[in-house]
Amino acid sequence: MKKIGLIVGITFLLIGVGGNDPIFAFAVLNWDWNFTPTQQTVGPTDTVFMSATLFNDASSDLNLTQALITGSGWGPGTIPDFFGSGGGPYYDFESGPGGGNTVLSEFSGLNLAPGQSFSFQFGMLTPMGGPIPAGTYSTSFASLTVNGVQINRSFQFTVAGVSVPEPATLLLLGSGLLGMGLLRRKFRS
Repeated sequence: MKKIGLIVGITFLLIGVGGNDPIFAFAVLNWDWNFTPTQQTVGPTDTVFMSATLFNDASSDLNLTQALITGSGWGPGTIPDFFGSGGGPYYDFESGPGGGNTVLSEFSGLNLAPGQSFSFQFGMLTPMGGPIPAGTYSTSFASLTVNGVQINRSFQFTVAGVSVPEPATLLLLGSGLLGMGLLRRKFRS
């Protein structure tokens, strides 16, 4: 009898006094994240910083806190990594701002109200074993999980090739220097 009374009492509270207006309330968290900038160009020996921004949409009912951020991950995709480098140059990935930290440590004390954003370091790629060949590289995925919802993004960057002067440019420069040397010699005598 106590169980039935408890169930009836809870049902009465949920239905409300008017009978047609349930008292259920759901809080909504609308969030997103992205890399900033979404593309970048680096040199063959430059470290690539994977900067990102986390957004708590203005339509959210909740603050986005550190406790709600439960995971992150990434896949190297076309980025030469240690296991896929074949002994050639590769990138060493460090999660978060480096030094053994994780992406999740970036959110320590986070409390984003609706409409606010937060910039963080998703990771960094450090070239190892020599200069990275020129080309465009991208992750297969990069993910952040908040409140049980995982959102995947792609990170892309271009490694610029080392510019090599053309022979004609060197010839022009050399003839100019030779001409200046001859003029100087002529004026000395």
